[in-house]
Formats: sequence, structure tokens, C-alpha cells
Amino acid sequence: GANTVIGTDALAKSAPDDDFDYPVRLLLLERQAAGPWFERLIPKDNNASLVQATQWRDDMVYPLPPLPREALLNMMRERLMAAGHCPDDSALWQELARVDNRTDTHGAAAPRALFAAATAEFLANEQGAAVSREAVLEDLLEREREHFWRGKAADNGDEATVQELHENLLALSTLALGVARDQFDLFFKALAAAPDALPGFGRRDLLKFDRARFQRMSGADPQTWLGGLQPDLLGEYFTLSTLQRLKIPESDLLLEWAARLDERGMAQFMARCFRDFPELFDQLGGLRPSVGTHEAAMS
Repeated sequence: GANTVIGTDALAKSAPDDDFDYPVRLLLLERQAAGPWFERLIPKDNNASLVQATQWRDDMVYPLPPLPREALLNMMRERLMAAGHCPDDSALWQELARVDNRTDTHGAAAPRALFAAATAEFLANEQGAAVSREAVLEDLLEREREHFWRGKAADNGDEATVQELHENLLALSTLALGVARDQFDLFFKALAAAPDALPGFGRRDLLKFDRARFQRMSGADPQTWLGGLQPDLLGEYFTLSTLQRLKIPESDLLLEWAARLDERGMAQFMARCFRDFPELFDQLGGLRPSVGTHEAAMS
């Protein structure tokens, strides 16, 4: 029969559990070949070499290189030309470097594809606007809100209040790298006992939770799993900007709740923010909540 290849992105959160009745090659995508998910595949006992020899290719771990300059420029050029622009490659590369200044191990520019696509979209729509990482991602988030996130909240109250609730919930689940629904139900009950703990999380506000809206925002069905905002870079920026918008006591409480829901997941999220958005991460105090913030509300 035909060969079957299954690609799984963000493996640590979406690893396939099913057995197959026919040969299947799995292409597993993750940030690092390490962690609990990797340890499940390669046992630590004396059978490790046997499993690797029979179940894996010799080049089982393949670090994906950054997209080359020409591939990124092609992506940007195609979007801008469709909008009637005639971009200059040198100017485009400078704009992209202003948004994403990541370098490879040799110090050469290695911007990411997400930023290339988002920068091209920003340039196509925002003529004359200053280009920055924050401006590009804000533009991307606003288009997400306009086309996917917002809804009609006539039956559940003011749309702005309902949207605030869902964005705060999305920031919380992104901080914790996703939350199982049973954990979230316990969280809801705890917040109901402290209705003024966080904007959008009051006793009445929790009744406005819209499963379909949150699924549009996170891409996961909140009936079983409240996922964080993807891709990672957008989720990181969205969450950091949400924390900036909230007042300090409120942002502290959001951080404390995220640590309660999944302390290990939040630690991984913090490490990513430190790497991808160091200045914003530093402005927010390294995402460390004030000592003892709202202990009564959380007890």
C-alpha cells in the first residue's frame, strides 16, 4: 500500500496515543529533543540502544535549520506584490531585521518565518507606519480579534466585557501552556468565591464563558482542554501585553494562578519569553508576582 507519514507539531502537548495496524512513519516536531515526551520514546534502561536501532532512523534527531534569506524574501515579496507594491529586497530585509533580530550560532541573521509573514502583512496594510516587532504583532492580534475572536454578546452582556474575560482566560492558559478542563473547573469555582479578584473573572462574568469563542481563539476544544494561543511567539507577545495592560495586583494574581495550574509549564513559558522578548520580559519583572499577593483570594 501507499506509505503513510503523520506529522505532529508541538509534540509535548499533542503526541498521538493510538496504535496502527500498518506501518506508519511519524514526523515529530518539537523545540528540543528532550523532556518527558522524549524520555517515553527512548527508555533509560539497557534496551535504549535496541529500541533506537530497530524503531528509529540513524538520523532520528534532525535540527531544522532556519529558512534561508531568499525563502523569507520570496514569502514577503509575494504578499506585497499582491497588494500592488514593488518591494526592494534590501529594504525588506532591513525591515524584517528590525522586527526579528535573531541570529544563528554563527552570528548570521536568522529571522523566523512567522515574523516574515507578519511583517509583510503589516507593510501591505499600514502604509507609512513605523515598523517594529510590537507594531507588527499588535497588527496581527488585532486582525485575529476582528476576524475570529469577537462575537455578538447580546445574550451575555457587553461585548467588551465578554471579550476581556476570554482574553484574560487565554492569557492564563497560555502562561500554563494549556490547562485540562477539570483543572479549569476547579479554578472557576475558586474565582467564584473571590468575585472581584480579577477583571473579567467576577462571579457573574464566569457565566459568560463562550465555548465556541474560546475555541476560535485557542484552536482547542475547551470542553476537554483550554489551549494557549499559538504559534508560540504570538502567544508569548499576547500574554506579555495582557499582563502589561492589567494593573500590578491583577497581573500578579494572573501569574500566581498560572503557577498553581501548571508550575512547570509556566516555567517553560517564562524561559521562552526571556529568549524571545527579553526587553518586555524585563519590564514585567521577569514574570515574578509580588510576594503574598492576594493570598486570601487564592486560599
